[in-house]
Formats: sequence, structure tokens, C-alpha cells
Amino acid sequence: MAKRLLLYFIVTLIVTYHNTTFAQDNEKDDFGMWAVFQMNKDWDNGIYIAFRSEFRTCDLSRKMDIAYLRPTFGYKPLKWLKIDVAYDLMFLSNQSIRHDFLVSVTGTLTRENLSVSVRERYQLAYNQHSKKFTNVIRSYLRAQYKVKRFTPYLALEIFSWKKWNMTQYFAGTEIAFAKHSAFDIFYMYNSFASKPQAQHTAGLGYLLKL
Repeated sequence: MAKRLLLYFIVTLIVTYHNTTFAQDNEKDDFGMWAVFQMNKDWDNGIYIAFRSEFRTCDLSRKMDIAYLRPTFGYKPLKWLKIDVAYDLMFLSNQSIRHDFLVSVTGTLTRENLSVSVRERYQLAYNQHSKKFTNVIRSYLRAQYKVKRFTPYLALEIFSWKKWNMTQYFAGTEIAFAKHSAFDIFYMYNSFASKPQAQHTAGLGYLLKL
């Protein structure tokens, strides 16, 4: 079953990448960097909390794109299933503030060192500057394989609402360096429906499990 899901994931990744990049022209793509901090705390009763912060750059990494803080509260009714709610306080490059409210459901199948997860997330965003609400469905697929201290992974996230908005493709690895700590080093390719240029991102994260 895990191998079938992994094959489905790889095929979906290739097909989606082809469809969303076919219309790209020769205009110069952008480059940015992400710095990520993630902290998690799980309890035996299935309840968990998390805190995440990110700082992102754009315009060839010369200016800030987004910075945000995200507290999360969740519950695992089953070993392979988790449900959570989160709030993002986002600071945007145009000096406006956005409030995002997130509801997520994630299913994960694990066989030995291989893990495949599927997450569906609903996002309601409110921009204080424009006074507008926007809705987004975010579909996320991830496959990872643990090898000693390293956990390499492939992932994609599709953003849509009535029509496709953008897709993010990730390739990276987590590197455990202590019992409860790890680094996350990744590359992300982002293709957009609203513009022909894509974005390339180099990311570094610090993961802490309490």
C-alpha cells in the first residue's frame, strides 16, 4: 500500500509540474530565501500544539516578502489521522497585515522507514489594507524516507479556489543533530497562475520537538 501511494505521489508530482510550467516563458524567474522555526509538543492523549515562524525574501532576495507567526492546536483521533486549527499573523511586503485562519486534516501512512502523508487545508484570509476576505484550499502531498539521521523528502502543495492559483514543489532533507532537534534544508520551486515567472527558493529551518 505504501509503495502504491509513493508511486501515485511521484506521478502526481511529475504531471502537475508539467501542467503548471508548460506556459512559462523566458522571462527571468525570481529567487528568495525562507528562514523557518518550528516547535511541536505532543501529549499521550492525542492533543498537540505547535508554533511556527517564517521570514521570506523575494526580488532576488533583496527585500522582505512575508513574515508570519503561527500558533496551532490539534488533536489525533487516530494514530494516522490528525486535525488542527491555526492562526497566521502575517506581515506583507507592502506593509499591510493579513490574518489567516486555517483548518487542516492530515492522514499519514507509515511502513518501516517510508512515510506518505496527504493534507487538506482550508484557509480564510483577511487583509487589513484591502478589507477583503479570500478563500484558499491547499492540498499537500509529502513522501519521506528516514535513513539514520537524515530524512529526505519530496512534497508539493497546490493552492486553489474555483481555479488553480499556484503550486509549490519541495525537495529537501531533515537532519537530526540532537534527540529533539533537527535542521530542515530544502529547495522550493513555485509556479503561479497569475504570472509567467516562477520563483526559486532556498530554505533553512530549525525543528524542535518538546
